[in-house]
Amino acid sequence: VYKRQGYNSVWLKGFYNFFDFGDESVQRSAEMLIDLYFAYWAQEQIKGVAGGGKSRIRGVKGYTPVRHGIPNLATLYFGIGDLPEALLGNLNAALSDYRPPAVIADIAIGARDDGPYEVRQRAQGLGEQRKTHHTASGVKEPSTLRTDGGGILRYSYCDPAFTIGTLMTEARPLEDWVSISTQARWQGVIFGGQPSARIVPLVVEAKKGRDVLNGQWSVQSKGSLVTQKLKYNKGGGEMIVWMSKEGLAAPVREGDVVFVEADEAYAAVRVIDSEFKISDDSITTRSAEGNTRTAPPGIMIIPEDDYAPVVLEVMSKDRVKDFDDFKHRVKACTVELKKQVAVCETIYGDRLTLDTSYRKTPTINGKPVDYAPPRVLESPFLNADYNSGRVTIRKGPRHKVLDFN
Repeated sequence: VYKRQGYNSVWLKGFYNFFDFGDESVQRSAEMLIDLYFAYWAQEQIKGVAGGGKSRIRGVKGYTPVRHGIPNLATLYFGIGDLPEALLGNLNAALSDYRPPAVIADIAIGARDDGPYEVRQRAQGLGEQRKTHHTASGVKEPSTLRTDGGGILRYSYCDPAFTIGTLMTEARPLEDWVSISTQARWQGVIFGGQPSARIVPLVVEAKKGRDVLNGQWSVQSKGSLVTQKLKYNKGGGEMIVWMSKEGLAAPVREGDVVFVEADEAYAAVRVIDSEFKISDDSITTRSAEGNTRTAPPGIMIIPEDDYAPVVLEVMSKDRVKDFDDFKHRVKACTVELKKQVAVCETIYGDRLTLDTSYRKTPTINGKPVDYAPPRVLESPFLNADYNSGRVTIRKGPRHKVLDFN
């Protein structure tokens, strides 16, 4: 059985063909790109489920496990996740001579063995969106991306028990961005105990909309995330925090905080300076083709003030005595709104600020977020300076340098 699995599957499938059938230079370039693809994915996944901030995660797809473009390759290459039920885009991979190098297998299997780590990536997004016209001779008036600064710092905190991540951006008007970047941005936490267990704070699509563009902005350090709905959004409905029922215990509200327990971690959600309600109504979205899709069973936290900042904090169980100890730590943290600036002391000892009026850049321990750092990739395993053309993949004694120059 062969089924198409979206744009990314077709894109990656093509590079397997370049590797297997291209001349020597094409083969070399294709191999490096596939290496980079899997190293990028390997450091944030848990049991084959991709973690960290994303875009174009439309509708109810944001509430289900997101794997990579060709499902089940994690099983074929690394023995991670479920066995394939059908030959999808992975047919090319199964028949290809390409195999990930040992250093990438080490990352996929053992990245979290030494404890938590941070991933920072300088991503593109700012630019000029143009109307494209597909003709027999090609595409006219393509959109263009800025190269002096993409406007996005992609940040993830990878704990052995969970991955929490977001796309940190400035609060910019929609027209500053190329649409492929602003479509259905996703942020939140996935847990290691159950592939479907997750908490997702985001702006849901309006009843008649297909995508939410430029829905929310955020600031994050370690397992603490502060986010707010953007007034510059298009197609946005309510700001919610969605929790899966699978893999999470029933949430417990204590004052202005909602606590929840996963297999290996605890989490807390707090809405700043606004009342909120808790609902178990189902979420249904409609695709461009008119098909309806319903999210898995879940719980929603819905603020009365749609633009109230929301705080999500997650910590593994091995860092606290028990659930009561976690609750005590969360309640002991000062979280307040000062002159329209959300100021949050976190359970990790950091101080985060988010200006709800959008005038100031968010800060982490007094330093404004740098959306254009000198490194385009930075983690214990994947590093590259911006525009250098050289990427280093490293785990323990093994390493590989990808020289795209």
